[in-house]
Amino acid sequence: MKTLSIVIPNYNNSKYLAKCIDSVLDQSYPLEEIVIYDDRSTDDSAAILKEYAKKDARIRLILATENKGVSVARDTAIRSCKTEYVTTIDADDFFYDKDKLLREMEKIEQSDVPACAFSQTVLADEAGNICSDMTLIDLQKDFRFRTVTQTIGVHIARDICFPLKDYIAVGGYVSDMKLFEDWDLSLKLLSRCPFIFSGGYGTVYRQKDNGLSRVDQKQIVAAKIRAFRQGGDYLEYTLSERLVFYLRTYLYAMISNIRK
Repeated sequence: MKTLSIVIPNYNNSKYLAKCIDSVLDQSYPLEEIVIYDDRSTDDSAAILKEYAKKDARIRLILATENKGVSVARDTAIRSCKTEYVTTIDADDFFYDKDKLLREMEKIEQSDVPACAFSQTVLADEAGNICSDMTLIDLQKDFRFRTVTQTIGVHIARDICFPLKDYIAVGGYVSDMKLFEDWDLSLKLLSRCPFIFSGGYGTVYRQKDNGLSRVDQKQIVAAKIRAFRQGGDYLEYTLSERLVFYLRTYLYAMISNIRK
């Protein structure tokens, strides 16, 4: 059985912490450690985290002295792990069921080479009420093409289980990225590892009012292009992947300008 750690970055998500951490503690796959990085929260997150740490010896807290953003939080915590594999979940999300990590790690165990495993994302409103169409999709089919071109929509791989050594090899999260940092990492990991769909549901992702819809469209386009180009330093894109990505991105930009 391969060893696995989970990283939880947190900033001012005290009202969601219990749901997130409880869903992690309830996982059927044994976790070596649960690393929670608090990015200098100004709410009562630290007090809640300290109480959880008292109850479970696997929980290790990193309490930042200054706020540096989610990419630094994830990267710092991931690099502190000592296990073969690592996964993450944001503090305002939670796992759909107790076997999420078990299904993914079983797929990894069955692979002949180091691999990344992922599950289908479940959408919820801010209160955590499921609002997804709960129909399983074959996310393995054309996974690379749909991921590279961003045609996979809300089903882009989130909170994957990945080999720590390959994360280090591709440089991990980019410290100043605030948008599409997960996609950027997936593109880089695709250059080294196959991605395997677990066949089940994974993270329940809360859609909040302060999400991507509030971001300026020019920033979104610029961030997408940056991530795509960074991924290209590791992953050799096909001509069709390049054409479809840029076509979709610029069409998005045009439609956004028309709607203004």
